[in-house]
Amino acid sequence: SSEEAEKLPKISYADKMIVSVMGAVFNVIFAFGLAFILWFTGMPVAEGTSSTVIGYVPEQVITSSGHLAELGLGGILADDMGLGKTMQVLAAMCHLAAHGKKHFFVVAPNSVLVNWEREVKKHTKLSPIIVHGFDRDDELQQWQRDGGVAITTYTTLARLADKITLVDLLAVDEAHAVKNPTA
Repeated sequence: SSEEAEKLPKISYADKMIVSVMGAVFNVIFAFGLAFILWFTGMPVAEGTSSTVIGYVPEQVITSSGHLAELGLGGILADDMGLGKTMQVLAAMCHLAAHGKKHFFVVAPNSVLVNWEREVKKHTKLSPIIVHGFDRDDELQQWQRDGGVAITTYTTLARLADKITLVDLLAVDEAHAVKNPTA
C-alpha cells in the first residue's frame, strides 16, 4: 500500500550506484568462477542440439546452464545484444531434454514470440508452442501433455499462472519488462 511505501527510507543515488556496481562485479566473479570450474570438469555437449547451436555456444556454456537447472538453481544470463543469449537458453533446454526433462517455458514480449518459435525450430529438435491468443488454454494443455517449449507473453502468463503445473526451465526474455506493480 502507499502508506507502507511512505514508511520506507529514501534510497540515495549513490546507494543505487553501489548496488548496481556490486551486482555487476558479483556477476562477473560468479561467471568466471563457474567457467573455471566447468572448464576443468570436461562435461559433455548436450545431445539433442543441432550443429548450429554448437557453432555459437562453447561446450562449457551449453552444459553450465543445464547443470544449474538440474541442481535446482536459477541463473541470470545478462549479456549485451547479439552475444547469443537465446542460443545459450536453447542449448540448456536441449541439455535438460537429453536428461529426460521436457517442459520448458519462455516468457517474452509479444514482439519476439515468433522469433523464439523460429529459433527453437531452427536450432533444436524441441517443439515450440506459442501459448497466446484465443487458443491459449488448449495450447497450454497440449504443452503440459506433450512437452516442448511453451512461448507466451507476460500478460498471458498472468492469466495462466495458476494452470501451470510443471516447468523444467523458465526463460524470461527482456526481463526489464517485469515491473514492480507498487512502484
